[in-house]
Amino acid sequence: MNRLVVLLWLLTCCATRSLAQEAKGLPPATSWNSLLKRAADNNKPILIHVSAQWCGFCARMDTATFSDPDVQARLSQYFITAAADVDSTTLGRELAIKYAIRSFPAYVVLNSRGYLVMQAFGFKKKEDFLSLILEARKAAGHQAIKGYSNQLSPDSYQPFYREMYDAGKKHYCAEEVAAYLNTQRDLFSEANWVIMAVCRLTPAYNDHFLSKIEKYAALYGWAPVRKKLSAVCNEKILAAAKTANEKELQYVMGLVKQYFEPADAEPELAKHLQTFYLNSHQHTKMLQLLEHGTVAAVHAPMYVYNITMQTDVEEEVLSRAETLMRTLAAQDPSYNNLSVLAHVLYTRNKSHEALTVTEKALTVVDVEDASFAEELRRNILDIGIL
Repeated sequence: MNRLVVLLWLLTCCATRSLAQEAKGLPPATSWNSLLKRAADNNKPILIHVSAQWCGFCARMDTATFSDPDVQARLSQYFITAAADVDSTTLGRELAIKYAIRSFPAYVVLNSRGYLVMQAFGFKKKEDFLSLILEARKAAGHQAIKGYSNQLSPDSYQPFYREMYDAGKKHYCAEEVAAYLNTQRDLFSEANWVIMAVCRLTPAYNDHFLSKIEKYAALYGWAPVRKKLSAVCNEKILAAAKTANEKELQYVMGLVKQYFEPADAEPELAKHLQTFYLNSHQHTKMLQLLEHGTVAAVHAPMYVYNITMQTDVEEEVLSRAETLMRTLAAQDPSYNNLSVLAHVLYTRNKSHEALTVTEKALTVVDVEDASFAEELRRNILDIGIL
């Protein structure tokens, strides 16, 4: 273990503790029917924040975004709002089941009659969430996503699918899912779509999904369809990496460019390139893409960190990774760049310099409460690792 790993662990603990103490989110929903009644009575669409208790970014949405007066004013003016936690509330679990939500934070936008008009995912800063509000208002004024009903009927879904949202989050293998789908005449029904959206599929059903992707998007919207596409592409990339199949890599890149919006395609492409070259052990090719700017520098820290976590990496590769991170840290002394540079230095047995860079990273880390940052520094200094 090295000091960087301890740093990351302590940061997570401190940030989670700080967020838990100050959480101020949307009002908890009482029931589905009460939400629909309020929406109908006020002729307003509904915006629900679907969260999970373990999700740090969900807590951060409460403290950093939903607590902002401008965000609160816009939401109050245009929406009936509610929060539903998937782990602690029945409504949260039922919403997750209905809309195939497995990543958090998630935002479900319904029209005043309770029909889905939009889904979105991920942490949003104030400016990004205000943009999301504008997009949600526009979506609420258009036709609802037609594949979903406006009823919560968890018993209409297969037991094995519902069990995936119970305690323990049981997963089913692709062959078990395929055995069920083989018995179904309509693979486009709501109940079968959510199974396909959430579960890992066999190659045959992945290919079915890709061949019918536009029909699924027309029925259920592009947000969940793109999430499924990302998962399918990742499976194909992992399989292609085993034989360094560049042709399959290019096929996946083509899917991303075709079906993702340009702003979302760039990080998606970078993710799949990193997965391919990391798992095919072609680190030099990926480092070249990062050095030349073909892949944005923001993706370098994660890739370099993953290189250092592999065994039997050539010294030449580590040296090149160190040079890259030194350049990036000099250009942008952010926490990500500095902490990964420190990790590379430690991996290359440059312990004293790694300690210096780690302590510099501490000075720029984003911890909301200064007292926690100070506690973090004391803990780092007390741990004699390097």
